Amino acid sequence: MSIVSISYNDLVEQKQETLLSATEKAFGPQGLGIIVIRDVPEFATLRQRVLEEAAQLGDLGKTNNATNVLDDCISPESNYSTGWSHGKEQLTQGVPDTSKGSFYANPLVPNLLEAVLQRDTIKGIKEEELRKQANDNPSFFAPNVFPRACPELEPALTSMGKLIHHVGCLVARACQDYCREKHGLSIPLHSIIAQSLNCKARLLHYYDEPNNGNEWWCGWHKDHGALTGLVPCMYRKEGQEIKVKEPSLYIQNRNGENIGVSWPADCLAFQLGETFQILTNGLLEATPHAVKRVGEGCTREALAVFLQPDFDFPLTTNYTEEVLSSTVRPLKQRYRPGCTFGEFHNATVQAFQA
Repeated sequence: MSIVSISYNDLVEQKQETLLSATEKAFGPQGLGIIVIRDVPEFATLRQRVLEEAAQLGDLGKTNNATNVLDDCISPESNYSTGWSHGKEQLTQGVPDTSKGSFYANPLVPNLLEAVLQRDTIKGIKEEELRKQANDNPSFFAPNVFPRACPELEPALTSMGKLIHHVGCLVARACQDYCREKHGLSIPLHSIIAQSLNCKARLLHYYDEPNNGNEWWCGWHKDHGALTGLVPCMYRKEGQEIKVKEPSLYIQNRNGENIGVSWPADCLAFQLGETFQILTNGLLEATPHAVKRVGEGCTREALAVFLQPDFDFPLTTNYTEEVLSSTVRPLKQRYRPGCTFGEFHNATVQAFQA
C-alpha cells in the first residue's frame, strides 16, 4: 500500500477537491493513517541540521553516566518530559526502554506558562490559579532546557518544529473539511491546534546495541496528541550517514496488517493521534505504529513533533466503547468523559513511565 502524497502548495491554496480526496485516502476507513507533504520550503536543509544534532545528543548520552555532560538538561521534576531522557519510559509493560534516547522541547515557546499568561493577558487571581496549575502539572508546563554542550540544538530544533507546526495546522484544516464535507461532522480541528501554544518536539537517537532477540527499537503504540509530524529518519554507521533499503517505521492498518513505510528525505509526514480520534468519535483513528531494527550496527536519528490542544481544552465527545477500546493501550484506561486534554496527557505519561 503506497502512502498518499500531496503538495504543500495544495494545502496553502486550499484546493478542496484534491485535499478531500487525499485526506479520505490517507485517513478514511481504508487509509493507512499517514500522509506525506511534498515541496515544503526549507524542509530538507532543516532536516539535515536537526538530525545531526540528534546524533550528537545520542553520542553524549551514551557516556553521560561517566561525563555528566547532559546533566544540565535532565529534568526529573518534569517526569523527564522536557530535556534529555533515557531509560525513563516503557513501551513494554514493566520493561524500561533503553534502546533510544529522547530530547523533548516546545518549539513554539521556551516557557509555556509565561507564554499563555502573555497571550491571554491573565492577571490577578486567574494568574495565581494558572501558576498553581503549572506547578501541579510539571510534565506539561516545564520550560525548555537545552544542554550547553550542544549550542546549535535549540535553533535547529525550534526552526524545524515551528515549520512542522505550521504545516500541521494546514493538515488539520484539511481533516476538518473532510469531516464536515464527507460526514457532516463540524469540529474546529484546525483552531484547536492553531490557537494552542502546547506543542512538543521529540528528537530521538536509536542506539546500535544488540537486539537480544527483540527486533523492535520501539514497541507498538499510538500518540496521544492530535497530529504528529514526522521527519524522515537518518541512519548512521561509524559516524557517517548511510542508506538502508528496508523500512524501519511500521504502521498497522485497520485490517490489522503491519506495513513498513518510508518516504523521500525531503518530504514531511503526518499521522493521527488519539485526541483527534476522541473528538471525531473514531471517524479519524489514531495510527498504531512501531519502529523495527534495521541495518546491523547502525543508529537511527528521528524527529517527531506532537501538535496538541491547550491544557484546559475539554475532550468532550459522544464516544463509543469501541473507540475507547480499539487501541494499543486502551483509551478507557486513560480517558474519562469530560476530562481536559491536560488530564488525559498526565494519565498517558504515567501509563508509559518506567
